[in-house]
Amino acid sequence: MTCLTSFRPSPFFRADDDLQAEILGQLTALDPVPARVIVIFTTTADSADLFGEYEGPFRSRCKPVQFTNQGLAPLFAKRAREIALAENLDGKPEAAYLKLVQRCHNNMRAVLQAIEMGEMAEG
Repeated sequence: MTCLTSFRPSPFFRADDDLQAEILGQLTALDPVPARVIVIFTTTADSADLFGEYEGPFRSRCKPVQFTNQGLAPLFAKRAREIALAENLDGKPEAAYLKLVQRCHNNMRAVLQAIEMGEMAEG
């Protein structure tokens, strides 16, 4: 799980899994949340028991937004190629980008890292 919080318009504070328990233990910090503040938790894990022992009190303060990973590969491949072209890191056909996205399981960060490492450049 990733937690992004900001008590100013920016920058964001990022807490990874190691800090999850500490953040969840401070539920009172989220109650009440000022109108100018947003707290975003993201995960690719099954969210059935996302907050452990804090599940009830914490989830009651959350607005879940579900996304799908179905049908994203062609869209991600197109965008990845656009980025590669803009960065002069392109040299492979469009089909290669689709294979890259599929190999990375629709993880755009991993796709961009592969492109940055020159995986899609000619040669």
